[in-house]
Amino acid sequence: MIVLQRGFKSKLADGRIDPAKPFSVEVGVQGNAMYEFSCFCLNAQEKNVDDAYYIFYNQMESPNGSVTMDGNANPASYSVDLGSLPSWVQTLHFTANIDGNGNMGQIRSCTARIRQNNKVAFELKLSGSDFSKQKALIVLQIYKKGEWRVGAIAAGFDGGLAQLCKNYGIDLSDDSEQERRQSPELTVTQAESPPVQRSASRAEAATRTEKPVETEKDDDDFERSDNDWV
Repeated sequence: MIVLQRGFKSKLADGRIDPAKPFSVEVGVQGNAMYEFSCFCLNAQEKNVDDAYYIFYNQMESPNGSVTMDGNANPASYSVDLGSLPSWVQTLHFTANIDGNGNMGQIRSCTARIRQNNKVAFELKLSGSDFSKQKALIVLQIYKKGEWRVGAIAAGFDGGLAQLCKNYGIDLSDDSEQERRQSPELTVTQAESPPVQRSASRAEAATRTEKPVETEKDDDDFERSDNDWV
């Protein structure tokens, strides 16, 4: 298992992940707030091209099942089949955001894992001390640079989900966001609570232990910003 550190990147193959076969990605946050999880399938410029490839609690599967979200839970679990993605998808960002009060500086832990054949290949562990007032995080990215790689971004946005989506070119309208927040059917899963099903249209939401190994830092490392689920 390769233990990732914040800001470091590695080839998937270094963790014995076969990119030609499906694998899973898990992202979990432990804390006292309510958390949402998403996967954004993006182009080479890290922008949204098709809302059908924005995976979240109300749209849990992309076309052809290339990325699927396994229920509405914390930790969130995704199945990823890179070979089924359209050619324009060059990066996947796995994110977490707070719905309501609180910030990521107050979390107990944030953990991301990549598995294949029931074996953990990569693991990233963060704590609240890694953040401050951010309300949304890009936890992990899987991206193509010659070959498929993984990057521990662990960087956040003070503005929460709206700012996160804006970064990708997705506009959450005020009306849709207000309706989503006020609807009793859209209660967000609280950490360590049973999964809760939500119902809102996609259109609304879219407009709405081993030693760490040293991995090489790329020039394109994130610097946007100013955990330990078990």
